[in-house]
Amino acid sequence: MTRKLTKIAVCAIICCSALLLKSTPLPGKTPTSQTSPATSPTSGPEIAQPTPSAPNNADIPDWQVRWELARVLGYSKKYDEAIRQYNKLLADKPDLLDAKVELAAVLFWSQRKDEALAMVEGINPSKLKPASQAQLAELYAVKQDYSAAEAIYRDLLRTSPDDLKLRLKLAQILSWSKQYDKSIEQYGIVLKAKPDDIQVRRQYAMVLIWAGRNAEGAIELEKTLPPITQPSTMPAKSHVTTTSMPAE
Repeated sequence: MTRKLTKIAVCAIICCSALLLKSTPLPGKTPTSQTSPATSPTSGPEIAQPTPSAPNNADIPDWQVRWELARVLGYSKKYDEAIRQYNKLLADKPDLLDAKVELAAVLFWSQRKDEALAMVEGINPSKLKPASQAQLAELYAVKQDYSAAEAIYRDLLRTSPDDLKLRLKLAQILSWSKQYDKSIEQYGIVLKAKPDDIQVRRQYAMVLIWAGRNAEGAIELEKTLPPITQPSTMPAKSHVTTTSMPAE
């Protein structure tokens, strides 16, 4: 009976070891997974905070008020109400391409991804304002049309080369399209300006690993972690032996 139990235990240990080896990448081998929750291309466009136009002496038309209302509702995550206002706005002003992109972003965040992507089909980025171009680029990333997203980000960076947020987006797009060297270059520019940004450095490290530069990636990852402190050891007490003086 004891031998039988021992044999079962040994088999269990072997099976567990095999599973661990299977799930652990071999040293020097690039992991196959290329996305993490922090850098996933499916995160979608951001809902930009509304920036109303400066007031002037002219009366504000209904369509402009509706547009501002739709933006505020979207920013407040009242997506259904925002979509209703955007639809009415575009019914009256079908040529407002920026509003169409904003509506696509709201549709995406309300879990209507297919409608969102269909909404931006055929839109010329050059006809949009920079904020809408950035939203369009993120929607292209969701579609995995990385070349289109890259082109938009590069155009935006030509006029705003110091915009680190745009540059980080470009770095991510390049990594998702497996242009690792170009991505690493863009991450380097961002980290030069923001050397203490832990999350950016971690993304950078992952791209290094995907590029097969595991040793460099490990160094960068270690920089983002608190150091492991060794437990302090108390010095051993010295045992002093005293010799009693002989009595006089």
